[in-house]
Amino acid sequence: MELGSLVWFSSRQHPFAVRERHCLDLECDCTDAWLTFTEVELGGQALEEPLTFEIQVNLRSGRERRPPERPAAIEALVREFLIGFPAERFGEMADRRREQRTARRRLSHYTIDPSRRGELNNSPHPPQRRSENVPG
Repeated sequence: MELGSLVWFSSRQHPFAVRERHCLDLECDCTDAWLTFTEVELGGQALEEPLTFEIQVNLRSGRERRPPERPAAIEALVREFLIGFPAERFGEMADRRREQRTARRRLSHYTIDPSRRGELNNSPHPPQRRSENVPG
């Protein structure tokens, strides 16, 4: 059913590329992901009318959040994906999201002073150079 970021469905001839997006709010602890599925041709040719759809999934439960009204054929693809997608992969996606959020929080909190290699500064005031601290 799945290989890397490609997903195959039993009712479709071509696989679907999957793009994963997450909430950008650093203070938000949600574990929702928006997965966009786009039908692709592996030979590199453009499909005349590729099918595209999106689902919002809670990565903890593996369940779709706020499913919209959609055609029965797309609803069947969504159900096939949610039933066949391994729960541990949702866990890996949640772990990756947690790591990304932690890295973004650190980058927004700490500054890097090139004159103090190897040290992080989280003070709102720029660090003074050592020569400026020596009484003269």
